[in-house]
Amino acid sequence: MPWDGPVADTVAAIGTARSSCGDTFAIDSGRDRYLFLFSAQGLQEFYAVPEQVASKGVADWKMLVRKLPQELFEAAARRPTSCSGAPRCAATSTRWRRSSHM
Repeated sequence: MPWDGPVADTVAAIGTARSSCGDTFAIDSGRDRYLFLFSAQGLQEFYAVPEQVASKGVADWKMLVRKLPQELFEAAARRPTSCSGAPRCAATSTRWRRSSHM
């Protein structure tokens, strides 16, 4: 897959995986598991799962950390998973979730 090594066409590589695996599939890559959802029903069911069970904010953060230069994250005080529900962190993670859907 595109994140494990260079490919000529990232979109085509994911399209090939979708053709082989269907509209909903997971891929293990190193320590991470990636969930791919292409159907409307799959997306609706995914967004119905509580944030505490399947965090979109944490998933987005983990993807960005893998793809962007490390220096962009050096100023970050803490990972999204380190908040433990503290009020200040809850407000921050709410802003993160809202901005990640735009």
